[in-house]
Amino acid sequence: MGDIAIMSDIAIMSDIDNKIDRVIIADAMYRGIGRGDEPVPGGIAICGDTIVAIGTEEDLKPLIGSNTDVRRFGADKLLIPAICDAHLHLENTVLCESGPTLRFVTSEAECVANAKAWHEENPESYWVIGFGWHQANWPGAQVPDKKLLSEALPDNPAFLMDIDTHCAWVNQKFFDEMGITAETPDPEGGRIWRYENGEPSGYLEESAAIGIEPDVLKRAISDPLARRGKLARTIEILNRRGVTEVFDAFDTPQTWYEAVEDLKSEGLLNIRLNTSVLINGVDDYIEKGLDLAKRYPNREDYITFWGFKVVGDGVGGAHTAWMTEPYADDPTCFGACLMDPDEMKRRVLECLGTGHPIHIHACGTATVHHALDCIEEATAHGLTRGERNVITHCDTVNAEDFARFRTLGIVAALQPDMMAPTPTYETDFYRPFFGEEVYKLSWANRAMFDNCDYISFSSDSPVGFAGTLHQIFRSTERVFNDGKPEGGINPEQKISVAEALWAYTWGGAYQLGKEQLKGSIEVGKRADIAVLDHNLFTCNADEIVGTESVLTLIDGRIAYEKHD
Repeated sequence: MGDIAIMSDIAIMSDIDNKIDRVIIADAMYRGIGRGDEPVPGGIAICGDTIVAIGTEEDLKPLIGSNTDVRRFGADKLLIPAICDAHLHLENTVLCESGPTLRFVTSEAECVANAKAWHEENPESYWVIGFGWHQANWPGAQVPDKKLLSEALPDNPAFLMDIDTHCAWVNQKFFDEMGITAETPDPEGGRIWRYENGEPSGYLEESAAIGIEPDVLKRAISDPLARRGKLARTIEILNRRGVTEVFDAFDTPQTWYEAVEDLKSEGLLNIRLNTSVLINGVDDYIEKGLDLAKRYPNREDYITFWGFKVVGDGVGGAHTAWMTEPYADDPTCFGACLMDPDEMKRRVLECLGTGHPIHIHACGTATVHHALDCIEEATAHGLTRGERNVITHCDTVNAEDFARFRTLGIVAALQPDMMAPTPTYETDFYRPFFGEEVYKLSWANRAMFDNCDYISFSSDSPVGFAGTLHQIFRSTERVFNDGKPEGGINPEQKISVAEALWAYTWGGAYQLGKEQLKGSIEVGKRADIAVLDHNLFTCNADEIVGTESVLTLIDGRIAYEKHD
């Protein structure tokens, strides 16, 4: 494509020769160029995979040819850059979208019943894999054991991860399948809960769950055709939600690379996948990362190796997020770093020495502070050279640490929906766990926007719902699903719809080093766009969560279209 010429309010590439494939006109077009962008009437012209012109309907009319596909949308719809879900877990997301419904179930018995019903509907599946339950939603709020689950599923191993995906509830068949007994030691950074006689009770905490998860999921979907089919259906769901790009924030297994490559080879891959290598618990992470960087080096391709991932701590809901002050409900507990802090720093610096960025999981105040220290030291040693280093989650942050994000040029990858892990404000467990002082700066989106230049929103699926607009609703309204508390949780931390949408589009593209390619509606960028079925700037707040796309394009191709 040629240079861009600017003519009054229209931007157009100079050599398009009227060969326009699509024109999309909208009464509300959100371009996402800046944090405060508001929608305006306008439209785009697309040639091949590229946006070649932007202007009013009158501006674009001369570009429309006899074969141009023209779409018009009213003020109740919203034309946006396609969503970039820049932190999810691909394999888990696929299994979550196709597995039993466990989120917000109100009792252990209901959870077991849903798992059993799912297996009865899917008898071909030997494994029962699920995500999203939490005991805080149950009477008594007690961690479950294996008894009910073993009775309901005596012949099938069950592995049900909680809402934070840091702990798992399993049955006896699972222990038999994995060879876990009373003699099995707890792994470093994790715990196998046990009865008094030492027998595993059915609850796995942190690395006891996370460390074994890859093997479990590999066994759960061992058939390549089944894997590919489930992946394709999940991509369809993401496209329906307006998503065309994701970051897999964990080790992407080779079997899933193969499934993605199969879809790509047949022209059926309607998602851009960015991958990483986990550095916890292994020694060959550098070798593995550099090998993947050679295989998937091109940021313009549909599969790109991004960099390295480290899980610095657990989660507040399990008292495993590493805090500078003790938990309010247990003054003896500070959580912990999931590896020796000095070793974590050494590994982070080693990764940054390769020229690839690092993505640091940090939920607790101490972990966020340590992650900042790691990158600060790397910068002092000349190991950061413009990479998009990321600290993700940032559920709790010490007040003095916010400004360090801007100083160090770090991307804050946030998931605001996590502030409401239960359906009602009354059952929220974070307030009593953290205490009022820490809770005031929990999911502090306003403070982060005021102190950090680069912010992305993401779902952390299956912790959140992949690609949905829960992040926008939660960050702007700051209420639980029951609409409480009135006025919102720490309402001074609310942000605008424009800021939230910018983080979910341009912010994700910037995190992945692709803001020159996509993330905003600008001439010369890839035609990854979505038209939402509600105008987020004018609809009722309670309509935001259920908003989906009526038209999603990737590289100018229709990835999803809603048909009445």
